[in-house]
Amino acid sequence: MRMASTDAEKFSTRGREFTIFDGSPRDNSNTWAKRPDVEFMELCLTMTKRDLVQRWFSEVWENRDMSTFAEMLAPPLEKTELLDGLTNPRKDYPVLIEVVHKLAGELRVQILHCMEDGDWTSTRYLLTSGGPDGITPVHAEGIMMIRFEGDKIAELTSRFDAFAFFEQLGQLPADAMPACLAGQALIWD
Repeated sequence: MRMASTDAEKFSTRGREFTIFDGSPRDNSNTWAKRPDVEFMELCLTMTKRDLVQRWFSEVWENRDMSTFAEMLAPPLEKTELLDGLTNPRKDYPVLIEVVHKLAGELRVQILHCMEDGDWTSTRYLLTSGGPDGITPVHAEGIMMIRFEGDKIAELTSRFDAFAFFEQLGQLPADAMPACLAGQALIWD
């Protein structure tokens, strides 16, 4: 939520911008809100779990905003607890994000499917970039499950097609998967 300090205060949520005139919220299409002011504000400020997942991808993965990363983790998630297999998530996850950006270039993440079940979300996503040179595109699909405590991440596990990702980066031969399926070993000298 962003507030401006003018006579008409503005904020945005869920991709829509709103302006408050004399305590009455109005969206940018000049349609007056049909709900009472308080109820309308609560509705706009409530983020769904899908919104939180989108925020994770947009602000943390795409924009590398580590203050949002720290804000989104549940306080009990300490150094000794696992987050996506990392034993020290508050220290290691920012390094992982930086390494992936260095390998692939600027990232974009698109949510393909997102399902909710109680505190859990399951999200299928597509990670894309222009590649490290900005010319050779890279893309890989993944699946991520998150358990939320309120609006905080309490558990997270994800898998993405690392094989395809590293093949596109040229770090694995293009025929590596068929070779592995044929029982061959990938051996480096």
